[in-house]
Amino acid sequence: MVLHDGMGLNWPGYYTTGLVDYYGRARRAMADNFSDTVKLSFSRSVYGKQILRSVLCKGQNLVHVLKASYDEAFKSVDILIMPTIPMKAMPIPENPTTGEYFTTALGMIHNTCPFDCTHHPP
Repeated sequence: MVLHDGMGLNWPGYYTTGLVDYYGRARRAMADNFSDTVKLSFSRSVYGKQILRSVLCKGQNLVHVLKASYDEAFKSVDILIMPTIPMKAMPIPENPTTGEYFTTALGMIHNTCPFDCTHHPP
């Protein structure tokens, strides 16, 4: 989203072009204000573009299989109850190392990211 000025690539709905323009101007003027996690993710996407494209393509191809699996499950149940994070809540470290910071910030998306791709619940 950073690279495309706030415009996500998986959203099938309406895009507010004025907001995209505004975000692009703000990103260029105030990039230092991004969190370290956003800066790292952005850097990895820019410098690892070929590797990232390959991984994203493979992941996008699997979204159809994942979506079909959830659709099949929702034929027999009305709700899926599952944890949103794969562990108990962790305390926020007071003076974390860089590794601890990123683990805390990005290490808890395993159970929610599939729904971002499949757009579930229906």
